[in-house]
Amino acid sequence: MTKIFLKHILLTLLAVSISCCSTNKDKKAESDDMHYPSSVYAFDTTGHANSKPENPNFNYSYKLEIPNDGVSPCADSIRMSIIASATGYKKSDLEAAKKNKLEDMIHVDEEEEEGFKEMFGSTETPWSFNCESKCSFEDEDVYNSMFKFSSYEGGAHGFYCTKYELWDKAKAQRIVFKDIFDEDFEEKLSTMIVDSLCKIMKVKKVDELTETGILDIKDIHPNNNISIDRNTLTFNYIPYEIAAYAVGELSVKFS
Repeated sequence: MTKIFLKHILLTLLAVSISCCSTNKDKKAESDDMHYPSSVYAFDTTGHANSKPENPNFNYSYKLEIPNDGVSPCADSIRMSIIASATGYKKSDLEAAKKNKLEDMIHVDEEEEEGFKEMFGSTETPWSFNCESKCSFEDEDVYNSMFKFSSYEGGAHGFYCTKYELWDKAKAQRIVFKDIFDEDFEEKLSTMIVDSLCKIMKVKKVDELTETGILDIKDIHPNNNISIDRNTLTFNYIPYEIAAYAVGELSVKFS
């Protein structure tokens, strides 16, 4: 999807009120070759830190829908990005990246090891990392990846979030906020997002948003956590990004 085409869509959005996989296709005739062939890889393991049975456990798992290797330059870029998000290693070889991730999780320093042993028994799992990915939308121009993350490293609660990556298939590169909108539009869009949040949080005045758990109105801006479908463009905000953890994730849709 070109920058010009996206701008035409967004100009249309401004004229109206604000208000998984790629197999869910439009009923109109479409050719299958616009969709990247993909495979699903799943992995789940639990082990003891530093491979000592007396130590608490770690857990690492993923379920990844990844474009097959060698389909196109963009598919390969998406593949590498998904693997990097799930493992922390930018590799096209998932097995090699998984091995590196497991080595990172198994080996902890002595201070961290002792700290967890004081709080948790050998049958407990005080730290974990989980990632699930899939294609949330795809057409001939763009590919939208969705990631669901959850982790726990002790403490009162774990952390979770949903992140999206939007890709230009022709250019084989990520589409970010500034690729879509005119340079002078960020301030206007920020105001539109704040107005939408007022509706979502059911308040009448902007000043009342902080009473609902929104952290600071000045920090609310469009981000690059963008999801799309044929009818909407959505800015997604993870916990702590613009609101307290208890508020959860927030999604602002323009449709």
